[in-house]
This record gives sequence, structure tokens and C-alpha cells, in this order.
Amino acid sequence: MDVRKYDYWRWTNIISEKDRQGMINNFLHKSLGDEKKELQGHNEQGNMKNAKVKTISLGRLPEINRFLDTAYKTNNEIFGYNLWERNNLDVMLLNRYKKDMNYHWHTDASRNLTYDIKLTFLINLSNNNSYEGGKFELWNNYVYGIDFNPGDMIMFNSYIHHRVTPITSGERVSLTHFMTGPRFQ
Repeated sequence: MDVRKYDYWRWTNIISEKDRQGMINNFLHKSLGDEKKELQGHNEQGNMKNAKVKTISLGRLPEINRFLDTAYKTNNEIFGYNLWERNNLDVMLLNRYKKDMNYHWHTDASRNLTYDIKLTFLINLSNNNSYEGGKFELWNNYVYGIDFNPGDMIMFNSYIHHRVTPITSGERVSLTHFMTGPRFQ
């Protein structure tokens, strides 16, 4: 049996700049509540996140379904997690990082007793050449940077430490979706 272990999976140049700009404009009007500057201190894990965040229900984002279909199919073929089907009430996070904003090392986890976050799925919606800095990094016994350019998608094991380095200029925009399933045993 050939068992392979992947920390992440990446798709490059999946969404055109024109489509990304249309999505951003559309998403900003479909959010649940006001955009907020999230966690100008520490989050539940004691790590700082400094970004503007909006939550958007999947039911309001039909244009995202084809990308989520790809992610769920990749889980079936590469990662093999038992995931729950996505639901129109599930949310995505629209994250906007501007100059000096970042997200320190953290993992994505749930405090819920019935489910865990298995995979984190990200889409880089930024315009081409719209920011500097904001590098996406994973840490699994060593730090490695992942090319995560505008129009790219990435999916990774949520238990792996990851971060976004500080933006030095411009604005980095991404969508995040947490892929959940029954609790790890």
C-alpha cells in the first residue's frame, strides 16, 4: 500500500484578476454584519491576528461552489479525511490585510465536542502586484514558505502551525473555509 502524507495541496493561477475583483466587490456586499478589525490583541490560542474580517454564508456565495467542489474532491483523493458535507449556513471568512497587518503562528481548531477542523482552504483574491510582504508560511518541524499568489488556492492540514507575515505595502485579500468532520480520536 502506497501511503503518502501531504501537509498541503496548492492550485496555481485558478482565478483571473477580473473574476477576483468581481468576487471581492460582490462579497463585501454579502457579508453577515459589519467588517471588523479582528483581534487587535490575542485570539483564543494566545496569538495575535491583525486583519479586517467579514463572515459570509456559503448560501450567499454560489460562485465559490466550483472551488469548494475541487477542495472536497482533493480531500477524498489526497488527504482522506471523513468530512461533513458543506452547508449553505457554513461560513467563509473574507480577510483583508493592509500595511503592518499579519497573523502570527497558530493552528485552526475547534472547541466543539462534536467536530474538528480537518483542513483549512484558502483562496487568494488579491489583485496582481497589489501587496508586498504577507507571505504564507507553514511550520511542521521547520518553516517553509508557500507560494500563494493572487488567483491561487491552497488547502492544508489545520493542525499544522501557519502564519501570514506582515504586509509591507498594499492589501492582501483572501477567503478562508474550514473543512470539518467528526472529532479526531
